[in-house]
Amino acid sequence: MAYACIGCLGRIAAYLSEHNPDAADMLASAIEAAAETLPEHPYLYRPGRVLGTREVVYTLITW
Repeated sequence: MAYACIGCLGRIAAYLSEHNPDAADMLASAIEAAAETLPEHPYLYRPGRVLGTREVVYTLITW
């Protein structure tokens, strides 16, 4: 499943980069950074809607 998610992230970033390359880079970096923390802190984020998953809420503030 993780590999499928990485592919989805790539497609999302590619779509966003057509419209706003900077936002695409920031979003992809934020998601990757959040995912990298999970091995050491598996309960850092709230439980996901699907059993056994975690959910990260990312808010982009541009001011």
